[in-house]
Formats: sequence, C-alpha cells, structure tokens
Amino acid sequence: MNRFKFFVLLALTSVLPNAEISSRAATVSDYAKTGRTTREIPTFSDLRPTDWAYQAIVNLSENYGCVHGYPNNLFGGSQAISRYEAAALLQACLDRISEVTDEIRSLTKEFERELAVLRGRVDGLEARVGELKAMEFSTTTKLQGFTTMYLNGVSGTTRAESSARFEVSPFSAEKAQEIEQSLASGPLSQGIAFQYSQIISIGTSFDSGKDRLGLDLYTSNLDPISASLFGFTANNTGTYQTRLSFDAPPYNNTVSVGDLYYRFQPINKLNITIDAVSSDISSEFLGGNLPFIAAYPYTQSISRFGRLDPIYYPYLGRKGISADYMISNNFTAGFGYFGGYSGEPLFGGTYQTQGGSTRASQATIAQLSIWPTPQSKTFGMTATYGKLNIPQGTPFGITAQTGTALADQPFGSSAVLSPVNNVTLLTNTGMNADTYGLGFGWHLGGNFYLSADTSYVRATATTNGLDPRLGAKSGDQAGLLQWNAALSINNLGGAGNVATFLVGNPYRVVSYSSNTLQSQSTPPWHLELSYTYRLTDNISLVPGFYYILNPEANSDNPPLGVFSLKSFIAF
Repeated sequence: MNRFKFFVLLALTSVLPNAEISSRAATVSDYAKTGRTTREIPTFSDLRPTDWAYQAIVNLSENYGCVHGYPNNLFGGSQAISRYEAAALLQACLDRISEVTDEIRSLTKEFERELAVLRGRVDGLEARVGELKAMEFSTTTKLQGFTTMYLNGVSGTTRAESSARFEVSPFSAEKAQEIEQSLASGPLSQGIAFQYSQIISIGTSFDSGKDRLGLDLYTSNLDPISASLFGFTANNTGTYQTRLSFDAPPYNNTVSVGDLYYRFQPINKLNITIDAVSSDISSEFLGGNLPFIAAYPYTQSISRFGRLDPIYYPYLGRKGISADYMISNNFTAGFGYFGGYSGEPLFGGTYQTQGGSTRASQATIAQLSIWPTPQSKTFGMTATYGKLNIPQGTPFGITAQTGTALADQPFGSSAVLSPVNNVTLLTNTGMNADTYGLGFGWHLGGNFYLSADTSYVRATATTNGLDPRLGAKSGDQAGLLQWNAALSINNLGGAGNVATFLVGNPYRVVSYSSNTLQSQSTPPWHLELSYTYRLTDNISLVPGFYYILNPEANSDNPPLGVFSLKSFIAF
C-alpha cells in the first residue's frame, strides 16, 4: 500500500464516520488562534491539488495535525508504507482525536452558562414556529401576488404606416376609407399614461413539492403602445414593434383566468405540464432549459421583443401538454403540443368571414438545450424547432405580433372593424409555419452576461386568398428572419441591480417564392436600455427606453421612442 492510499483510508475510518467530531475539530482549530492550543500544519512541496488524495491529506492535516512527511519536506504519496510506519501514523492520529475530545469538554464546561441561554432561546423559537404553523392558511397551498405600475409614454412625429398588405373586406365596404386611414401614417394618439397590472397566483402541491397545481388571476388597465391588438385596442403607434413586455388582455380592469395548469414529475428528471387555459411556454415548458434565464436581459427587458426569444410567443395562450427531460448534465430535451388559443372561439364567432374554412389551430415545439459547462453553467445553447398551423380568417399570425404586420400575416390580410370599432387584421390565407431557432446565454465573468438568439421562419400558404387581388395562392412560401443580442451588468450600483442594453432586428419578410409578392429589404432596428433598481427584496424600480428605427421595415416611417418607469411589487 502506498502513502496516498493509507491516508485516504485513515481519513475515511477515523474522521468521516463521525461528522460531529469533524465539525467540532473545526471549532477547536478556530479556538487555537486564541493561543490556548497551538499546532503546526505541515506543507509538502510534492503535494498538488490535482492529486487524487489531496483533500483527505489536507483534512487530516488541518483538523488533527497528524500528517507527517519526510525530512526533505516531501510527502512521497506514491511510495510504499511499512507496517511500522502505518502503526506510528495511526497512533498519532488517535492521540490527536483524544486531545480534540478533551478540548471540546473543556470548552463546553467554560461556556456552560451561555449554552444554556441559547438553548432556552431556541426552545422559545420552536414554540413560536409551532404556533405559526397551526395558524397558517395551508401547508401545501401558497398565495403570491405581483403588482406592476407603469408610467409609460411614446415619442415621435407620426404614427407608423402599417406594412400589412390588405384589402378591406366587402361586408365593411362602407367603412373602407376609415379603415384605410387608420392603417396609414397619422398623428400619435397616446401621450403619457399611468397604468397597472395585477397577478394573483395560487399554487398547490400534492406530492411534497414535486408537483404544482397553479391558478393565475390577472387584471390590468393597460392601453398597449402599439398597433391595434385584435381590434380590442386603439392603433396608437401603427406597429407591433413598440409593444411593452407584459401587455396582455384584459385591458379593461376585468379579472380573467390568466393560467390554469398542473405540473408533475412522473419519473425522476421528467417534468410534464398540462395547460387547461393558457400555456406559458417560456417558463412552464422550456424555462428550466433556457440558458437565457441566467442571462438577465430575458427577465429585465421592458419590451416584448426583448423579454423572450420571439420564437416562443406563438405558443403563449394556448391549451396543451408539454414535457421536458434532463438527458444528462449536458443535455435537456423538451416537447410540447398545443391546440387553439384560449380566445379563439370568441374571434371565430365574431369574425367568421367566409363559410367552409377550417378554424382548427395547432402548434408543436421541440427544443434541445446544451450545457458545455454543466457544473458552472456559464455557457448554454438551445436549438429549437416549431410547427404552427394558422387558420384562414383569424387575427392570429405567425410571429404573435413581435415584428412587422406583414411578417405576422405574410400572405395578406383582410382589414375589418371589431365590435368595439377598432381595426383588426384577419389572415387572408391559411398558413403553416416551420420555425428554426438558435440561441445562447454566456456568463462572461464577474457581473457581465451576454445573450443572443436568432430564428428563421418558412411560411407556406395552405389555401388560396380570401381576396385574389392580394396575389397570394396556396403553396406560396415566405421567409421571415429576426435576431437580437443583449449585454447585462449585474449588481451595478448595488446588489441585485441590473443594467441591460439590447439591440436587434425584429421579424420581417426577407423572401417570397412568388414574384408577385414583395419582401421587406429594409431591416427595422430595436435599441433598448433599461435599469432595474432593487429598493427591497420585494420592490423594484425599472426605468427604461427603447428606440425603433425604420418601423414596419419602412425607412419612410419616422423613428419611434417608448419610455417607461415601472415599479414592481411582489408579495
């Protein structure tokens, strides 16, 4: 047996089985600094941290001082050890453990009064904790709330002219001029506004925290800084590219069920989520897999474009089932299947434009997350594929309103008035969309984080257009592209504060298979700067500003700016 093996065996048999002795030995080591007891910890010139027995030797040396080498300051770990030498070393360690025990007894007696006081305080705390447990609402159900208040505004000379290629539907012919003017360039209609949103989240576990039944109630009075959303809101800026990060219906102070889901773990490392009302693919399905969660822009951005990789937005608000499985420390795979949007029956009943067209909507998504550095998770990558089916004659598009209006409905739109007399755009054709995405998150070191993503969409028309004047036919294809990158600085100006700078090109149409359709050659630019300042653990202030160049991929549209002061309160 060599010296390495002997000392590992000695550490295991004499020290590790008795965790209490080990922890007390550390106390004695600190106590030795007062001068009551001293010992010398030897160092060896041939011992390296990479040696397989390094930690065992260090533990014996620091805790017990019974490790001895040769006179030339060498340990000689690979050299053979004799029975005589082994017996002598073992006796030295046993003597030292005996000394430690005597020192502990001495310390215990000396501080007997203080220990009695501490024991009484601990007993009192245990009694109070018992009372709190008896009075708590539930041991398995937790209530959380999130209140967000905004001071929002928009700057610019005029509203952007929409890039949507549209015709006014025949049944709205008497309103044709009004609709066309609403989608054209015009004065900005939104000034500075004070708004709020509120989420009440109730979560219950039936399996010691391994599962969760979640219910989210949501309300707000938001007036989105964007083009009209589904005809429910006004056309304030003429483009979806100015949307804030968390605007979602309802916008009229009514309370709705924002989410109802059950997440459980049937086997180790496999999570399954069933969404009964409205999916949140970014957190419930792929949240644990995203490398971007560790890179702050994706939680700190104040814009819809910057908050998440836009590839996930078309899956929000759908009912369905998803699963993610940790293959190894390096790889995690996820898959989801979803049906129609929760609000689709309303739109179907209100906006049915032509009999016989299918209104079924389906979506699937799969993702592989890769962690080349699984221990530190300083770098992560994702490869994502999504498949969408968008029916003809609905207000739901391919990009979930994160890019230009043309990118959302690339084969044209029917412009109609909603029941509240705002313009909405309905899909001119049915569409399938294959989406391919790549992304990464990288902890550069210190407080610096870098994240980026890009996605390409190949859209295919599955029906002829409702209006032949738009030139779209079944089988036509369009290519869409977006990218963004962000740099964040954590703990800037204080613990928990985050500064974020983001830049990118939102979705636009970059190619068509048909010569009758024209792509968007001018990229729109998104530039954003925000700062999260933590007042307390539960309250944050987030001032920010983003600037849109070439809105709607049109250089004739003047730039638009959006500023926001957001206060976030969690309870």
